[in-house]
Amino acid sequence: MASLLGTTYGLPAVTFESPGERLASTRLGIPLPPEIAVSGNYSLAPVTHVYHTADPIPQGTCTGRTSPCAQAGYALETRCHLGSTIVYDTVGRLKWSVDIRTHPIKELINRILEKEIWWEFGRQVPRARTEEDCVVSWTRDNNWRECSYVPRVHRIVIVGSSAIISLHPRT
Repeated sequence: MASLLGTTYGLPAVTFESPGERLASTRLGIPLPPEIAVSGNYSLAPVTHVYHTADPIPQGTCTGRTSPCAQAGYALETRCHLGSTIVYDTVGRLKWSVDIRTHPIKELINRILEKEIWWEFGRQVPRARTEEDCVVSWTRDNNWRECSYVPRVHRIVIVGSSAIISLHPRT
């Protein structure tokens, strides 16, 4: 919620271990600041997401009928974030397993932020990066979906205030 409000009003926001919200902002028609709406560059959103790689929720890997998220009654079908992300590689560096039990904020604070660990050369905090390979698109069955490749635009047709985008097939 903080990231959607921050993006809508152009105010800085920081989230911890939150699911990706780019799909929700698209589905709900959340108004975006002009510089983001015109360019389509979601990395301009004034939001920073902080999470670690052992948490399946912000990474969008807690999906499917048999997932712990679905069994608890949540449909988390998203992984794309607005703005930038600071990701602590706990799976690679600390050999953690991906597990829903690492999602509570106390895990991030007690086991990551309070420790003196060098995550990148000369840095105790990883650099904030944008999600360049994360795209939210419209499917033929009239559903929004996320894909991990960036499609090439073939043609854009403007009709009134709407745009019809024709994409090249995946190569």
